[in-house]
Amino acid sequence: MSDAQQFLLVLILFYVCDCISQIGLGSVAFVAWPPWRWRVVMPRNTWGRGNSALVFAGPLPPLGSLFVTSPWPLSLSPQAISSHVSLSFGPPRDAQTSRVIPIDAINKVESSDVEIMINGNVFAVCATPDLASELAELITRLRELPEQEREPVIATALSSSLDTRHLHAEYAHFLQRSRGLRISCNLLWCYIFLLCPLLTWHYGFLWMFVPLVLGVLFFHVPTLVLFSMTHRRLHPEDSTGRRAYFLKSLLCPPMAIRALDVVSKQVLARFHPLAVAQCLCPHQSTTEFARGLLLDLRYPLVHDGLSAEIKEVDQWYRDRTGDLFRAFLEEGGMDVESLLCPPAQLDKSSRSYCPRCRCIYTLVNGTCTDCRGVELVPFDTVSQ
Repeated sequence: MSDAQQFLLVLILFYVCDCISQIGLGSVAFVAWPPWRWRVVMPRNTWGRGNSALVFAGPLPPLGSLFVTSPWPLSLSPQAISSHVSLSFGPPRDAQTSRVIPIDAINKVESSDVEIMINGNVFAVCATPDLASELAELITRLRELPEQEREPVIATALSSSLDTRHLHAEYAHFLQRSRGLRISCNLLWCYIFLLCPLLTWHYGFLWMFVPLVLGVLFFHVPTLVLFSMTHRRLHPEDSTGRRAYFLKSLLCPPMAIRALDVVSKQVLARFHPLAVAQCLCPHQSTTEFARGLLLDLRYPLVHDGLSAEIKEVDQWYRDRTGDLFRAFLEEGGMDVESLLCPPAQLDKSSRSYCPRCRCIYTLVNGTCTDCRGVELVPFDTVSQ
């Protein structure tokens, strides 16, 4: 292998690694590749370990975008707040720390980056600083209200995360602001991975080294400038993240190709994944995602060691969010009852199914091997 081929291989490896993004197990990624085709990527469909998973974005032009959203990292009721979240988009989160605190016992609420601090202690970790700030403000407002006036405030806050009109406006604003950066990233990719190898193969690496470096600067510098401008417009408060990515991309030009992912990743983070799926994804993908969400709320995974107070808050929160999601889907023209119907029985050996993941079993009764603690439902019971 020649020196030029080794150098190109190193650049490709750097670039492929930069196509991988890390998300939390409670988050959902929306990947566009090509830019007009969106798909839902959940942690259980990716690879990773611990409390995070890895998502692979489309590596070839035309380069798309990457959005990461997540539901609230806590459960609310008019009486208390719990850090336990039964809704699970990925594998069971065993490391989840479950705590509950009565709203009337809260003395101080503040946000620190992505953390929500209650009475001086970290209570929950959000996907973005903006979401942490919004939830901190919500909890502060709930603390100032009497218990009988808290439920409509919680319902209004949940409804705002499903506001598709605002979501469309945010998405259109992102497309408008990022148009120049998207073009620049695609041009940089074509120059580094198409034009440079062709010129090197035709004229030789030593003869073309200096012209190629000058050409990289010609495409690289505008990309960095556009990244800084676009990121500052969309995320003015994240100066630290912007500066860190700028310096890394300055040293490694292939990394700048993925600048659009850094800009887009948190643009829609304040919206619920269900709203993002309905606005961006094809109908079939949205239907499957909505089915999994509703079934997850109706048949949550069983977590051992939860106190009665945590279970009470979780039940109240699941009931309210379930009603809200069903109304949202019905308003969008989706038949919710058909989403919740049992799967079709394959043959006579199929004797039961899991109501949460819809896997079919030959057992008459028992629990699902994938959904911890969820009881199987016999097909005979359904037919009756």
